[in-house]
Amino acid sequence: IPSYRNDIKVQVDLFEEVARVYGYNNIPSNTSFTFPSQSFLPDNEILDNKIRSFLSFNSFNEHYSNSLYSEDDCEINSLYKPVQLINPLSQDMKYLRNSLLPGVLRAISFNLKRGNNFIKLYELGNIHSYNAKSFNNANQHKHLMLAWVGDEIKHWKNSYIQDIYSMKGEIKHLFDVMNIK
Repeated sequence: IPSYRNDIKVQVDLFEEVARVYGYNNIPSNTSFTFPSQSFLPDNEILDNKIRSFLSFNSFNEHYSNSLYSEDDCEINSLYKPVQLINPLSQDMKYLRNSLLPGVLRAISFNLKRGNNFIKLYELGNIHSYNAKSFNNANQHKHLMLAWVGDEIKHWKNSYIQDIYSMKGEIKHLFDVMNIK
C-alpha cells in the first residue's frame, strides 16, 4: 500500500480499491449466495426501540442522564445498593446510578425554571446494584421512567388536558402495544 494512501488501512480496503480500478461492472455477479444461519444474531434492542418509538410518537421527549451519581443521589433508592467506583472522577460521580429518578428530577427542575410548564419525559436506561454473591459484584437492570408535569397545554385550536386518566390511558396503551397484561 503506498504511504500517501492513508484511506487504505485493512485488507478489505485494498480489495475495494482493486474492484474500483478494475470496474465493478467487469466483475461477474454471483446468483448463488449462501451463508450459515448462525450468522444471524438476535436483536437485543428491538423492545427498547419499540418503546422509544411509541413514547416519541405520543409527545414524550427522551432524556439521557449521567450514569454516575453522588452518594446523596444514591440514597433515593434503598432497594438497590449502589456500586462504588474504585477511581471516581469526583465525589459527585462516585457511584454507578441505582435509580433513574435523580436524573429525571433534575431535567424537570431545569425545564420548570425556564418556564416550560408542560413536560412529558421518559428515560430508558440501565441501573446498577451491588451484589456480593455475583462474580463481578454488580448487577445491571434495565428500567423505564415516565414523567408528566403540568395539567394543560394551550393551543390556538384546542387545549390538551393532562390528568390522571390521560396518564393511565397512555400507560395502558403502552402496555397494549408491548403485549403486557
